[in-house]
Amino acid sequence: MALLEARQMLEAQQVWQLRSELPPEVLKAVADVELHVQHDLEQEDKVRDLTRQVQDLQGRLAALELMLQDKAAIESTSRIPVMQVQPLEMPVKAAARKKQKRTRSNPVGR
Repeated sequence: MALLEARQMLEAQQVWQLRSELPPEVLKAVADVELHVQHDLEQEDKVRDLTRQVQDLQGRLAALELMLQDKAAIESTSRIPVMQVQPLEMPVKAAARKKQKRTRSNPVGR
């Protein structure tokens, strides 16, 4: 374990030594690349998390669909089918028509 830590410290010192020899514009470019790499890593983590969530939600949805199919099958077998009937249109009675004609031709109260 101590050997691994010593190796990491040596590598870090070498990196800092190399960085100290680089011009400022190269250091800025390296910093920009590191920032973009960090951002990409964060985005990959988010994508992985969202992919897991989508898979979980798809599983839940599939379970709900199965439950609803089972429930619909049970309900369809327990219901009595009823035929759809159009409402009947009743013709206006002849007596009612005559009353309407009388009131128009002979107004009451004149």
